[in-house]
Amino acid sequence: MKIISKFTRILAVFCLLGSMANALEEGKEYQILQKPLDVPKNSVVKVFSYECPHCYKFDKTVTPKLFSELDGVKFIPYHLKTKGKLGETASKIFAAM
Repeated sequence: MKIISKFTRILAVFCLLGSMANALEEGKEYQILQKPLDVPKNSVVKVFSYECPHCYKFDKTVTPKLFSELDGVKFIPYHLKTKGKLGETASKIFAAM
């Protein structure tokens, strides 16, 4: 049993070291916006897609907690126009709401 425990610890250390070694590169993992979003102070832009199951789960679990813990913060939803015509249509519907 001790061997399995030691092996698990060693494996965890190597996994953590490997993940920390990756540096994020501008243009590859992220982009700096040429024109930053014009949002008021004390606001959070929530980027999501209607087609994303992860966005749906995040919105159902995390967003209510943030609303309850952050007083005076305004959430501004921003729908991504992805997945071709369906994403564009969803963005238009969201804008009309």
